[in-house]
Amino acid sequence: MAEPGRTEMPARGSVQSLSHRVAGGALSTFGATLAGRALAMAQSITVARLLDPYRVGLFAIISYFMRLAGTLCDLGISVAVTKLTAEYSATRPRAVLGVIRRLLGMILGVSLAVGAVLFFGADRFASLYREPSLGVLFRLAALSLVLAVLGGFRAALLLGFQRIHLHAGLSAFSALSMLVLTLALVPRLGLSGIIIASILTECLAWLWAARPLWRVVDRAAHERHDRARAPETSGQPDPAAVVSAPVVLGRVFHIAAPTFLNDLTLFGAAWFVRTYLAHLQGYEAVGLYQIADSVSRTLMAVSGAIAIPLVPAIAELDATDSGRVGGGLETVLRCTLFVTLPGTIFLALAAQPLLALVFGHAYAAAGTITAWLALATLFQSLAHVFWSAQVGTGRIWTGFGIAATGQGVLVLGTLVSAPSWGLTGLGISVTVAQAVTLGLAARNVMARLHMSLRGIAPLAPAAVFGWAAVAVLFWAGADGVTGAILLSTGVVLWQALRLRPTERRLVREMAASFGVRRA
Repeated sequence: MAEPGRTEMPARGSVQSLSHRVAGGALSTFGATLAGRALAMAQSITVARLLDPYRVGLFAIISYFMRLAGTLCDLGISVAVTKLTAEYSATRPRAVLGVIRRLLGMILGVSLAVGAVLFFGADRFASLYREPSLGVLFRLAALSLVLAVLGGFRAALLLGFQRIHLHAGLSAFSALSMLVLTLALVPRLGLSGIIIASILTECLAWLWAARPLWRVVDRAAHERHDRARAPETSGQPDPAAVVSAPVVLGRVFHIAAPTFLNDLTLFGAAWFVRTYLAHLQGYEAVGLYQIADSVSRTLMAVSGAIAIPLVPAIAELDATDSGRVGGGLETVLRCTLFVTLPGTIFLALAAQPLLALVFGHAYAAAGTITAWLALATLFQSLAHVFWSAQVGTGRIWTGFGIAATGQGVLVLGTLVSAPSWGLTGLGISVTVAQAVTLGLAARNVMARLHMSLRGIAPLAPAAVFGWAAVAVLFWAGADGVTGAILLSTGVVLWQALRLRPTERRLVREMAASFGVRRA
Protein backbone atom coordinates (compact mmCIF):
# COMPACT_ATOMS: atom_id res chain seq x y z
CA MET A 1 0.00 0.00 0.00
CA ALA A 2 1.24 3.47 -0.75
CA GLU A 3 2.74 5.42 2.11
CA PRO A 4 0.69 8.43 3.25
CA GLY A 5 3.62 10.76 2.78
CA ARG A 6 4.64 9.57 -0.68
CA THR A 7 4.98 12.44 -3.11
CA GLU A 8 6.74 10.98 -6.11
CA MET A 9 4.82 10.94 -9.38
CA PRO A 10 4.63 7.72 -11.41
CA ALA A 11 6.74 7.58 -14.51
CA ARG A 12 5.06 8.09 -17.86
CA GLY A 13 5.76 4.49 -18.84
CA SER A 14 4.07 3.32 -15.65
CA VAL A 15 1.04 5.48 -16.36
CA GLN A 16 0.76 4.01 -19.84
CA SER A 17 1.14 0.51 -18.37
CA LEU A 18 -1.83 0.90 -16.03
CA SER A 19 -4.05 2.70 -18.52
CA HIS A 20 -3.25 0.19 -21.25
CA ARG A 21 -3.99 -2.75 -18.96
CA VAL A 22 -7.34 -1.29 -17.98
CA ALA A 23 -8.13 -0.30 -21.56
CA GLY A 24 -7.19 -3.75 -22.81
CA GLY A 25 -9.38 -5.42 -20.21
CA ALA A 26 -12.26 -3.05 -20.91
CA LEU A 27 -11.94 -3.58 -24.67
CA SER A 28 -11.93 -7.34 -24.25
CA THR A 29 -15.11 -7.27 -22.17
CA PHE A 30 -16.95 -4.26 -23.59
CA GLY A 31 -18.95 -6.29 -26.08
CA ALA A 32 -19.97 -8.85 -23.47
CA THR A 33 -20.69 -6.15 -20.90
CA LEU A 34 -22.81 -4.18 -23.33
CA ALA A 35 -24.59 -7.36 -24.40
CA GLY A 36 -25.28 -8.13 -20.75
CA ARG A 37 -26.71 -4.65 -20.21
CA ALA A 38 -28.86 -4.97 -23.32
CA LEU A 39 -30.16 -8.35 -22.17
CA ALA A 40 -30.87 -6.95 -18.71
CA MET A 41 -32.84 -4.14 -20.36
CA ALA A 42 -34.72 -6.72 -22.43
CA GLN A 43 -35.45 -8.51 -19.16
CA SER A 44 -36.90 -5.32 -17.67
CA ILE A 45 -38.99 -4.72 -20.79
CA THR A 46 -40.29 -8.28 -20.66
CA VAL A 47 -41.28 -8.02 -17.01
CA ALA A 48 -42.92 -4.62 -17.57
CA ARG A 49 -44.89 -5.91 -20.54
CA LEU A 50 -45.99 -9.09 -18.77
CA LEU A 51 -46.83 -7.42 -15.45
CA ASP A 52 -48.58 -4.18 -14.55
CA PRO A 53 -46.81 -1.33 -12.66
CA TYR A 54 -48.34 -2.48 -9.36
CA ARG A 55 -46.78 -5.94 -9.56
CA VAL A 56 -43.51 -4.51 -10.88
CA GLY A 57 -43.40 -2.30 -7.79
CA LEU A 58 -44.18 -5.27 -5.57
CA PHE A 59 -41.35 -7.22 -7.12
CA ALA A 60 -39.00 -4.24 -6.66
CA ILE A 61 -39.67 -4.37 -2.91
CA ILE A 62 -38.92 -8.10 -2.86
CA SER A 63 -35.82 -7.67 -4.99
CA TYR A 64 -34.23 -5.07 -2.75
CA PHE A 65 -35.25 -6.92 0.38
CA MET A 66 -33.32 -9.88 -1.04
CA ARG A 67 -30.35 -7.72 -1.94
CA LEU A 68 -30.26 -6.57 1.65
CA ALA A 69 -30.36 -10.20 2.80
CA GLY A 70 -27.66 -11.03 0.26
CA THR A 71 -25.46 -8.36 1.79
CA LEU A 72 -25.85 -10.04 5.18
CA CYS A 73 -24.81 -13.34 3.58
CA ASP A 74 -21.86 -12.00 1.63
CA LEU A 75 -20.51 -9.80 4.45
CA GLY A 76 -18.31 -8.02 1.90
CA ILE A 77 -16.12 -11.11 1.60
CA SER A 78 -16.47 -11.31 -2.19
CA VAL A 79 -14.47 -8.09 -2.57
CA ALA A 80 -11.85 -9.54 -0.24
CA VAL A 81 -11.77 -12.65 -2.44
CA THR A 82 -11.01 -10.56 -5.52
CA LYS A 83 -8.31 -8.45 -3.86
CA LEU A 84 -6.59 -11.25 -1.91
CA THR A 85 -6.66 -13.68 -4.84
CA ALA A 86 -5.08 -11.09 -7.13
CA GLU A 87 -2.57 -10.07 -4.48
CA TYR A 88 -1.51 -13.57 -3.39
CA SER A 89 -1.39 -14.76 -7.00
CA ALA A 90 1.25 -12.10 -7.64
CA THR A 91 3.21 -12.38 -4.39
CA ARG A 92 2.55 -15.83 -2.81
CA PRO A 93 0.83 -18.03 -5.41
CA ARG A 94 1.13 -21.23 -3.38
CA ALA A 95 -0.96 -19.71 -0.59
CA VAL A 96 -3.94 -18.88 -2.80
CA LEU A 97 -5.76 -22.20 -2.38
CA GLY A 98 -5.73 -22.03 1.42
CA VAL A 99 -7.10 -18.50 1.36
CA ILE A 100 -9.91 -19.50 -1.02
CA ARG A 101 -10.97 -22.43 1.17
CA ARG A 102 -11.23 -20.31 4.28
CA LEU A 103 -13.25 -17.59 2.55
CA LEU A 104 -15.60 -20.09 0.89
CA GLY A 105 -16.34 -21.73 4.23
CA MET A 106 -17.20 -18.37 5.78
CA ILE A 107 -19.56 -17.34 2.98
CA LEU A 108 -21.28 -20.72 2.72
CA GLY A 109 -21.95 -20.97 6.46
CA VAL A 110 -23.44 -17.49 6.75
CA SER A 111 -25.52 -17.91 3.57
CA LEU A 112 -27.13 -21.12 4.78
CA ALA A 113 -27.97 -19.51 8.13
CA VAL A 114 -29.55 -16.38 6.61
CA GLY A 115 -31.36 -18.45 3.98
CA ALA A 116 -32.86 -20.67 6.69
CA VAL A 117 -34.10 -17.66 8.67
CA LEU A 118 -35.72 -16.22 5.56
CA PHE A 119 -37.29 -19.53 4.52
CA PHE A 120 -38.87 -20.35 7.87
CA GLY A 121 -39.79 -16.74 8.65
CA ALA A 122 -41.29 -15.99 5.23
CA ASP A 123 -44.85 -15.50 6.49
CA ARG A 124 -43.77 -13.02 9.15
CA PHE A 125 -41.78 -11.00 6.63
CA ALA A 126 -44.78 -11.00 4.29
CA SER A 127 -47.03 -9.67 7.05
CA LEU A 128 -44.81 -6.58 7.34
CA TYR A 129 -45.95 -5.59 3.84
CA ARG A 130 -49.57 -6.66 4.36
CA GLU A 131 -49.30 -8.97 1.35
CA PRO A 132 -49.88 -12.63 2.38
CA SER A 133 -48.98 -13.80 -1.13
CA LEU A 134 -45.40 -12.71 -0.52
CA GLY A 135 -44.83 -15.71 1.77
CA VAL A 136 -44.33 -18.11 -1.13
CA LEU A 137 -42.11 -15.61 -2.92
CA PHE A 138 -39.88 -15.18 0.13
CA ARG A 139 -39.43 -18.95 0.42
CA LEU A 140 -38.41 -19.20 -3.22
CA ALA A 141 -36.16 -16.20 -2.75
CA ALA A 142 -34.38 -17.95 0.14
CA LEU A 143 -33.26 -20.69 -2.24
CA SER A 144 -32.26 -18.13 -4.84
CA LEU A 145 -30.34 -16.19 -2.21
CA VAL A 146 -27.87 -18.97 -1.39
CA LEU A 147 -27.19 -19.66 -5.07
CA ALA A 148 -26.76 -15.95 -5.82
CA VAL A 149 -24.21 -15.48 -3.03
CA LEU A 150 -22.21 -18.48 -4.24
CA GLY A 151 -22.43 -17.01 -7.73
CA GLY A 152 -20.95 -13.80 -6.38
CA PHE A 153 -18.09 -15.80 -4.87
CA ARG A 154 -17.51 -17.44 -8.26
CA ALA A 155 -17.40 -14.05 -9.97
CA ALA A 156 -14.97 -12.74 -7.34
CA LEU A 157 -12.64 -15.68 -7.96
CA LEU A 158 -12.68 -15.14 -11.71
CA LEU A 159 -11.85 -11.46 -11.24
CA GLY A 160 -9.14 -12.25 -8.71
CA PHE A 161 -7.48 -14.69 -11.11
CA GLN A 162 -8.06 -12.05 -13.82
CA ARG A 163 -10.10 -14.37 -16.02
CA ILE A 164 -11.87 -11.29 -17.35
CA HIS A 165 -13.09 -12.82 -20.62
CA LEU A 166 -14.74 -15.73 -18.82
CA HIS A 167 -16.40 -13.45 -16.28
CA ALA A 168 -17.80 -11.14 -18.97
CA GLY A 169 -19.00 -14.02 -21.12
CA LEU A 170 -20.62 -15.71 -18.15
CA SER A 171 -22.44 -12.50 -17.23
CA ALA A 172 -23.85 -12.21 -20.75
CA PHE A 173 -24.81 -15.90 -20.75
CA SER A 174 -26.60 -15.52 -17.42
CA ALA A 175 -28.50 -12.48 -18.68
CA LEU A 176 -29.58 -14.34 -21.82
CA SER A 177 -30.65 -17.39 -19.82
CA MET A 178 -32.62 -15.21 -17.42
CA LEU A 179 -34.42 -13.52 -20.31
CA VAL A 180 -35.38 -16.79 -21.99
CA LEU A 181 -36.56 -18.38 -18.74
CA THR A 182 -38.53 -15.25 -17.82
CA LEU A 183 -40.36 -15.36 -21.14
CA ALA A 184 -41.16 -19.01 -20.54
CA LEU A 185 -42.21 -18.90 -16.88
CA VAL A 186 -43.69 -15.49 -16.04
CA PRO A 187 -46.82 -15.75 -18.26
CA ARG A 188 -47.83 -18.88 -16.33
CA LEU A 189 -46.41 -18.29 -12.86
CA GLY A 190 -46.35 -14.49 -12.48
CA LEU A 191 -43.88 -13.12 -9.94
CA SER A 192 -42.90 -16.63 -8.83
CA GLY A 193 -41.69 -17.28 -12.36
CA ILE A 194 -39.06 -14.53 -12.07
CA ILE A 195 -37.54 -16.05 -8.94
CA ILE A 196 -37.64 -19.59 -10.36
CA ALA A 197 -35.96 -18.26 -13.50
CA SER A 198 -33.16 -16.76 -11.39
CA ILE A 199 -32.64 -20.10 -9.62
CA LEU A 200 -32.41 -22.01 -12.90
CA THR A 201 -30.14 -19.33 -14.38
CA GLU A 202 -27.65 -19.65 -11.55
CA CYS A 203 -27.62 -23.43 -11.94
CA LEU A 204 -26.88 -23.08 -15.66
CA ALA A 205 -24.13 -20.56 -14.91
CA TRP A 206 -22.43 -23.02 -12.56
CA LEU A 207 -22.65 -25.78 -15.17
CA TRP A 208 -20.87 -23.54 -17.66
CA ALA A 209 -18.29 -22.02 -15.32
CA ALA A 210 -17.47 -25.02 -13.13
CA ARG A 211 -14.97 -26.64 -15.49
CA PRO A 212 -12.82 -23.60 -16.38
CA LEU A 213 -12.97 -22.37 -12.79
CA TRP A 214 -11.83 -25.76 -11.54
CA ARG A 215 -8.89 -25.64 -13.93
CA VAL A 216 -7.75 -22.35 -12.46
CA VAL A 217 -8.07 -23.55 -8.87
CA ASP A 218 -6.54 -26.93 -9.71
CA ARG A 219 -3.52 -25.22 -11.25
CA ALA A 220 -2.98 -23.37 -7.99
CA ALA A 221 -3.39 -26.63 -6.05
CA HIS A 222 -0.84 -28.46 -8.22
CA GLU A 223 1.62 -25.62 -7.90
CA ARG A 224 1.35 -25.87 -4.16
CA HIS A 225 1.60 -29.69 -4.25
CA ASP A 226 4.66 -29.68 -6.51
CA ARG A 227 6.37 -27.13 -4.31
CA ALA A 228 5.68 -29.19 -1.21
CA ARG A 229 7.31 -32.26 -2.85
CA ALA A 230 10.46 -30.38 -3.86
CA PRO A 231 13.68 -31.94 -2.44
CA GLU A 232 14.64 -28.87 -0.48
CA THR A 233 11.37 -28.91 1.47
CA SER A 234 10.62 -32.64 1.54
CA GLY A 235 9.09 -33.64 4.85
CA GLN A 236 8.53 -30.03 5.87
CA PRO A 237 5.58 -27.71 5.30
CA ASP A 238 6.14 -25.19 2.57
CA PRO A 239 6.32 -21.77 4.27
CA ALA A 240 5.17 -20.03 1.10
CA ALA A 241 2.01 -22.14 0.99
CA VAL A 242 0.97 -21.61 4.60
CA VAL A 243 -1.08 -18.61 5.64
CA SER A 244 -2.25 -18.52 9.24
CA ALA A 245 -5.95 -18.11 9.89
CA PRO A 246 -5.49 -14.96 12.04
CA VAL A 247 -3.57 -13.29 9.22
CA VAL A 248 -6.25 -14.14 6.66
CA LEU A 249 -9.09 -13.10 8.97
CA GLY A 250 -7.34 -9.84 9.75
CA ARG A 251 -6.91 -9.01 6.07
CA VAL A 252 -10.48 -10.07 5.32
CA PHE A 253 -11.86 -7.88 8.08
CA HIS A 254 -9.86 -4.89 6.86
CA ILE A 255 -11.25 -5.31 3.34
CA ALA A 256 -14.67 -6.87 3.93
CA ALA A 257 -15.95 -4.84 6.87
CA PRO A 258 -16.12 -1.48 5.07
CA THR A 259 -17.37 -3.21 1.91
CA PHE A 260 -20.12 -4.92 3.91
CA LEU A 261 -21.09 -1.67 5.59
CA ASN A 262 -21.01 0.08 2.22
CA ASP A 263 -23.34 -2.49 0.63
CA LEU A 264 -25.55 -2.49 3.71
CA THR A 265 -25.85 1.28 3.45
CA LEU A 266 -26.42 1.18 -0.31
CA PHE A 267 -29.06 -1.53 -0.44
CA GLY A 268 -30.58 -0.46 2.86
CA ALA A 269 -31.13 3.03 1.46
CA ALA A 270 -32.50 1.63 -1.81
CA TRP A 271 -34.90 -0.64 0.07
CA PHE A 272 -35.97 2.22 2.35
CA VAL A 273 -36.61 4.58 -0.57
CA ARG A 274 -38.83 2.05 -2.31
CA THR A 275 -40.65 1.12 0.88
CA TYR A 276 -41.22 4.78 1.76
CA LEU A 277 -42.43 5.52 -1.76
CA ALA A 278 -44.84 2.59 -1.55
CA HIS A 279 -46.17 4.02 1.73
CA LEU A 280 -46.65 7.46 0.17
CA GLN A 281 -47.96 6.65 -3.30
CA GLY A 282 -48.44 2.89 -3.52
CA TYR A 283 -46.71 0.05 -5.32
CA GLU A 284 -47.54 1.49 -8.74
CA ALA A 285 -45.25 4.48 -8.08
CA VAL A 286 -42.54 2.06 -7.01
CA GLY A 287 -42.99 0.22 -10.30
CA LEU A 288 -42.53 3.45 -12.27
CA TYR A 289 -39.40 4.30 -10.31
CA GLN A 290 -38.04 0.80 -10.80
CA ILE A 291 -38.38 1.03 -14.58
CA ALA A 292 -36.78 4.49 -14.65
CA ASP A 293 -33.90 3.22 -12.54
CA SER A 294 -33.46 0.17 -14.77
CA VAL A 295 -33.37 2.27 -17.95
CA SER A 296 -30.82 4.73 -16.57
CA ARG A 297 -28.54 1.96 -15.35
CA THR A 298 -27.97 0.76 -18.91
CA LEU A 299 -25.74 3.82 -19.28
CA MET A 300 -23.36 2.30 -16.71
CA ALA A 301 -22.07 -0.17 -19.33
CA VAL A 302 -18.80 1.67 -19.93
CA SER A 303 -17.88 2.27 -16.29
CA GLY A 304 -18.89 -1.33 -15.57
CA ALA A 305 -16.59 -2.65 -18.31
CA ILE A 306 -13.75 -0.49 -17.01
CA ALA A 307 -14.23 -1.49 -13.36
CA ILE A 308 -13.91 -5.21 -14.18
CA PRO A 309 -10.15 -5.06 -14.93
CA LEU A 310 -9.45 -1.89 -12.93
CA VAL A 311 -9.83 -3.27 -9.39
CA PRO A 312 -7.61 -6.39 -9.75
CA ALA A 313 -5.06 -4.50 -11.87
CA ILE A 314 -4.67 -1.78 -9.25
CA ALA A 315 -4.64 -4.37 -6.44
CA GLU A 316 -1.79 -6.26 -8.09
CA LEU A 317 0.20 -3.12 -8.85
CA ASP A 318 -0.38 -1.76 -5.36
CA ALA A 319 1.07 -4.97 -3.91
CA THR A 320 4.11 -5.11 -6.22
CA ASP A 321 4.84 -1.53 -7.31
CA SER A 322 2.59 1.09 -5.75
CA GLY A 323 4.24 3.88 -7.70
CA ARG A 324 2.51 2.72 -10.88
CA VAL A 325 -1.03 3.28 -9.64
CA GLY A 326 -1.62 7.01 -9.93
CA GLY A 327 -1.55 8.53 -13.38
CA GLY A 328 -3.55 6.14 -15.56
CA LEU A 329 -6.86 7.08 -13.95
CA GLU A 330 -6.99 10.36 -15.87
CA THR A 331 -7.33 8.58 -19.22
CA VAL A 332 -9.88 6.20 -17.72
CA LEU A 333 -11.98 9.13 -16.49
CA ARG A 334 -11.79 10.97 -19.82
CA CYS A 335 -12.91 7.93 -21.80
CA THR A 336 -15.73 7.24 -19.33
CA LEU A 337 -17.00 10.81 -19.66
CA PHE A 338 -16.71 10.77 -23.45
CA VAL A 339 -18.81 7.64 -23.88
CA THR A 340 -21.32 8.17 -21.05
CA LEU A 341 -22.23 11.86 -21.44
CA PRO A 342 -24.06 11.72 -24.83
CA GLY A 343 -26.18 8.77 -23.70
CA THR A 344 -27.33 10.55 -20.56
CA ILE A 345 -28.32 13.64 -22.57
CA PHE A 346 -30.21 11.57 -25.12
CA LEU A 347 -32.09 9.62 -22.44
CA ALA A 348 -33.01 12.77 -20.51
CA LEU A 349 -34.69 14.39 -23.53
CA ALA A 350 -36.21 11.27 -25.10
CA ALA A 351 -37.31 9.52 -21.89
CA GLN A 352 -41.09 9.94 -22.08
CA PRO A 353 -41.66 8.85 -25.71
CA LEU A 354 -39.15 6.01 -25.35
CA LEU A 355 -40.80 4.67 -22.20
CA ALA A 356 -44.22 4.77 -23.86
CA LEU A 357 -42.92 3.03 -26.97
CA VAL A 358 -40.79 0.36 -25.33
CA PHE A 359 -42.47 -0.39 -22.01
CA GLY A 360 -46.02 0.73 -22.72
CA HIS A 361 -48.06 3.86 -22.13
CA ALA A 362 -48.57 2.93 -18.48
CA TYR A 363 -44.90 3.78 -17.86
CA ALA A 364 -44.76 7.12 -19.73
CA ALA A 365 -45.39 8.91 -16.42
CA ALA A 366 -41.84 7.96 -15.39
CA GLY A 367 -40.34 10.29 -18.01
CA THR A 368 -39.40 13.14 -15.66
CA ILE A 369 -37.73 10.98 -13.03
CA THR A 370 -35.88 9.11 -15.79
CA ALA A 371 -34.39 12.42 -16.94
CA TRP A 372 -33.15 13.16 -13.42
CA LEU A 373 -31.76 9.64 -13.06
CA ALA A 374 -29.89 10.04 -16.36
CA LEU A 375 -27.98 12.98 -14.86
CA ALA A 376 -27.41 10.97 -11.69
CA THR A 377 -25.99 8.14 -13.79
CA LEU A 378 -23.38 10.48 -15.28
CA PHE A 379 -22.16 11.34 -11.78
CA GLN A 380 -22.33 7.70 -10.72
CA SER A 381 -20.27 6.48 -13.70
CA LEU A 382 -17.40 8.80 -12.81
CA ALA A 383 -17.70 8.02 -9.10
CA HIS A 384 -17.51 4.31 -9.98
CA VAL A 385 -14.03 4.81 -11.40
CA PHE A 386 -12.86 6.59 -8.25
CA TRP A 387 -14.42 3.87 -6.09
CA SER A 388 -12.56 1.17 -8.04
CA ALA A 389 -9.31 3.02 -7.37
CA GLN A 390 -10.10 3.16 -3.65
CA VAL A 391 -10.87 -0.57 -3.48
CA GLY A 392 -7.82 -1.53 -5.51
CA THR A 393 -5.48 0.44 -3.26
CA GLY A 394 -7.08 -0.87 -0.08
CA ARG A 395 -8.67 2.44 0.98
CA ILE A 396 -12.04 0.82 1.42
CA TRP A 397 -12.93 2.46 4.73
CA THR A 398 -12.65 5.82 3.04
CA GLY A 399 -14.87 4.57 0.22
CA PHE A 400 -17.45 3.43 2.76
CA GLY A 401 -17.49 6.80 4.47
CA ILE A 402 -18.04 8.58 1.17
CA ALA A 403 -20.76 6.17 0.04
CA ALA A 404 -22.51 6.39 3.41
CA THR A 405 -22.54 10.17 3.17
CA GLY A 406 -24.12 9.98 -0.29
CA GLN A 407 -26.78 7.51 0.85
CA GLY A 408 -27.52 9.68 3.86
CA VAL A 409 -28.13 12.60 1.51
CA LEU A 410 -30.45 10.36 -0.54
CA VAL A 411 -32.53 9.25 2.44
CA LEU A 412 -32.77 12.75 3.89
CA GLY A 413 -33.63 14.24 0.51
CA THR A 414 -36.33 11.63 -0.05
CA LEU A 415 -37.92 12.32 3.32
CA VAL A 416 -37.97 16.05 2.56
CA SER A 417 -38.92 16.14 -1.13
CA ALA A 418 -40.96 13.01 -1.89
CA PRO A 419 -44.06 13.98 0.16
CA SER A 420 -44.44 17.21 -1.82
CA TRP A 421 -42.98 16.40 -5.25
CA GLY A 422 -43.40 12.63 -5.47
CA LEU A 423 -41.28 10.89 -8.09
CA THR A 424 -39.71 14.15 -9.26
CA GLY A 425 -38.52 14.91 -5.73
CA LEU A 426 -37.06 11.42 -5.49
CA GLY A 427 -35.21 11.92 -8.78
CA ILE A 428 -33.72 15.20 -7.56
CA SER A 429 -32.63 13.51 -4.33
CA VAL A 430 -30.86 10.71 -6.20
CA THR A 431 -29.06 13.22 -8.43
CA VAL A 432 -27.87 15.35 -5.52
CA ALA A 433 -26.70 12.25 -3.64
CA GLN A 434 -24.65 11.03 -6.61
CA ALA A 435 -23.14 14.49 -7.13
CA VAL A 436 -22.06 14.62 -3.48
CA THR A 437 -20.58 11.12 -3.73
CA LEU A 438 -18.63 12.02 -6.87
CA GLY A 439 -17.26 15.22 -5.36
CA LEU A 440 -16.06 13.54 -2.17
CA ALA A 441 -14.58 10.53 -4.00
CA ALA A 442 -12.75 12.69 -6.53
CA ARG A 443 -11.29 14.90 -3.83
CA ASN A 444 -10.04 11.92 -1.83
CA VAL A 445 -8.48 9.99 -4.72
CA MET A 446 -6.81 13.05 -6.21
CA ALA A 447 -5.26 13.91 -2.84
CA ARG A 448 -4.11 10.35 -2.19
CA LEU A 449 -2.69 9.64 -5.65
CA HIS A 450 -1.54 13.21 -6.36
CA MET A 451 -3.81 13.50 -9.37
CA SER A 452 -5.14 16.59 -11.09
CA LEU A 453 -8.32 17.18 -13.06
CA ARG A 454 -6.56 19.43 -15.54
CA GLY A 455 -6.66 16.67 -18.13
CA ILE A 456 -10.44 16.33 -17.76
CA ALA A 457 -11.09 20.08 -17.97
CA PRO A 458 -11.18 20.22 -21.81
CA LEU A 459 -14.19 17.87 -21.82
CA ALA A 460 -16.05 19.66 -19.01
CA PRO A 461 -17.54 22.49 -21.15
CA ALA A 462 -19.34 19.95 -23.34
CA ALA A 463 -20.94 18.42 -20.24
CA VAL A 464 -21.97 21.79 -18.80
CA PHE A 465 -23.32 23.09 -22.11
CA GLY A 466 -25.10 19.83 -22.90
CA TRP A 467 -27.00 19.67 -19.65
CA ALA A 468 -27.75 23.39 -19.70
CA ALA A 469 -29.32 22.83 -23.11
CA VAL A 470 -31.34 19.93 -21.68
CA ALA A 471 -32.71 22.23 -18.97
CA VAL A 472 -33.64 24.92 -21.51
CA LEU A 473 -35.40 22.44 -23.79
CA PHE A 474 -37.34 21.01 -20.87
CA TRP A 475 -38.38 24.47 -19.75
CA ALA A 476 -39.51 25.28 -23.30
CA GLY A 477 -41.38 21.98 -23.62
CA ALA A 478 -39.21 21.00 -26.60
CA ASP A 479 -37.97 17.68 -25.28
CA GLY A 480 -38.36 14.67 -27.55
CA VAL A 481 -36.46 12.21 -29.70
CA THR A 482 -35.47 14.72 -32.41
CA GLY A 483 -33.96 17.21 -29.98
CA ALA A 484 -32.27 14.37 -28.12
CA ILE A 485 -30.57 13.10 -31.29
CA LEU A 486 -29.40 16.55 -32.38
CA LEU A 487 -28.06 17.61 -28.99
CA SER A 488 -26.33 14.32 -28.16
CA THR A 489 -24.72 14.25 -31.62
CA GLY A 490 -23.41 17.77 -31.12
CA VAL A 491 -21.94 16.79 -27.75
CA VAL A 492 -20.22 13.76 -29.30
CA LEU A 493 -18.60 15.92 -31.98
CA TRP A 494 -17.55 18.57 -29.45
CA GLN A 495 -15.90 15.98 -27.22
CA ALA A 496 -14.28 14.18 -30.16
CA LEU A 497 -12.42 17.35 -31.08
CA ARG A 498 -11.00 17.46 -27.56
CA LEU A 499 -9.78 13.86 -27.42
CA ARG A 500 -6.10 13.04 -27.54
CA PRO A 501 -4.84 10.94 -30.48
CA THR A 502 -4.34 7.90 -28.24
CA GLU A 503 -7.88 8.24 -26.89
CA ARG A 504 -9.36 8.53 -30.37
CA ARG A 505 -7.56 5.34 -31.30
CA LEU A 506 -8.90 3.69 -28.15
CA VAL A 507 -12.48 4.67 -29.01
CA ARG A 508 -12.05 3.35 -32.56
CA GLU A 509 -10.64 0.09 -31.23
CA MET A 510 -13.57 -0.23 -28.84
CA ALA A 511 -16.08 0.33 -31.64
CA ALA A 512 -14.24 -2.11 -33.90
CA SER A 513 -14.03 -4.68 -31.11
CA PHE A 514 -17.76 -4.41 -30.44
CA GLY A 515 -18.51 -4.65 -34.16
CA VAL A 516 -16.46 -7.82 -34.51
CA ARG A 517 -18.22 -9.42 -31.55
CA ARG A 518 -21.63 -8.52 -32.93
CA ALA A 519 -20.71 -9.99 -36.30
